[in-house]
Amino acid sequence: MLKFLAIENFALIDQLEVEFRPGLNVITGETGSGKSILVDAVGLLVGERASQEMLRKGFEKARVEGIFHLPPQHPAASRLDKAEIPVENEELIVRREITGSGSNKVFINNVLIPLGTLAEIGVLLADIHGQHEQQHLLDPSVQLQFLDVFCDNASQLERVARSFHHLSRVRSEIGQIEATEQ
Repeated sequence: MLKFLAIENFALIDQLEVEFRPGLNVITGETGSGKSILVDAVGLLVGERASQEMLRKGFEKARVEGIFHLPPQHPAASRLDKAEIPVENEELIVRREITGSGSNKVFINNVLIPLGTLAEIGVLLADIHGQHEQQHLLDPSVQLQFLDVFCDNASQLERVARSFHHLSRVRSEIGQIEATEQ
């Protein structure tokens, strides 16, 4: 869960700090008030690509920093351990620095890392959904995936997949036997 977001010289924002509380946090505002800029900033924290257009006009460096709550059993914990990135007090601090020269730096808990590593970890930290994305919920295959996750059907799905592969193999063998007989 994202607990804290700090933005400096990013797009139209001079300096901003937002603290998020557990549960639902809602950001509202008029068109042009900067809601999308906040979403873009969070996108940087989970591994999206940065561009120089994100740098506030007249400044040489922008910074976006976020603090995520990361309990030990979190799926990202093993990936962080593999990358030798320490996690203390169940907090993960992600910082992106964008410069006018085009060099962008990525840090997790003050360890400089490649963007690809952040992207791998970022998908485990947050899901960012854009406008009209809720329409995916009307897709029956998406509904089935949600239902399977909700019902904890992973073991049943694996069993069905194995049975299907076995059935396909048997059908293929029958087809080869019939072709050989002819």
